[in-house]
Amino acid sequence: MRSDFEDYVKKSKACQENKALRKINKAPMEITTTSTAPFQRVALDIVGPLPESGTARLRYILTLQDDLTKHSVAYPIHSTTAEETSDCLIHFISLFGIPKSFLTDQRTNFTSDFFKTTCQFLKIKQLWSSPYHPQTQRALERSHSTLKEYLKSFVNANQNNWPTYVYIAILTYNTTPHTTTKFTPYELFGQKPYIPNSIYERSSGTTYSDYIKMLQHNLKYTREMAVENILKSKESSKS
Repeated sequence: MRSDFEDYVKKSKACQENKALRKINKAPMEITTTSTAPFQRVALDIVGPLPESGTARLRYILTLQDDLTKHSVAYPIHSTTAEETSDCLIHFISLFGIPKSFLTDQRTNFTSDFFKTTCQFLKIKQLWSSPYHPQTQRALERSHSTLKEYLKSFVNANQNNWPTYVYIAILTYNTTPHTTTKFTPYELFGQKPYIPNSIYERSSGTTYSDYIKMLQHNLKYTREMAVENILKSKESSKS
């Protein structure tokens, strides 16, 4: 009898036109593209507002993270205006060069005409994440959590000396093996980080040509492995 009812409903013009379709259509999960070289894509975001600090009245942290190496940079800032964001951007570019693209959320400082003009002048492609969807910048959001945990461990009772520890926290992050790439962000630039308690010793007595060959080999190997590890992590997250 049930099959007769279903057949009748399927053939009924009134039922087909008036009944709401309540079947949930799920979009297939896609693996996002992965950079194969440093600074092909850089993610930007803002942490804050935080407790106001110092005469500069710092309240936010602008963070930038490379998609491949996960190398991160942070700037304590007073406001989230496009002008102040662009100033930090120029400083970042003076150190690392011009990235091919930026991935940001849709905050007004990233979507403003001033910031757009800066990117157009430098020929940087702008990419925006979907509103209310922080998963688009999952790696950067995760690093924010690590940064906040570090700052909470060292700030004073008033929590207004956090800028003192931002750069140390970023150094710690960049010299710690990343859970996704399995390498330190610093290492994917070509050399293992030298830190006071490191058992790693710099090689001595090598010629310049030997060093170049070793550097090229290390960069090629570590970055290929990093891409492979990132793809594995994305497949795991999808599953």
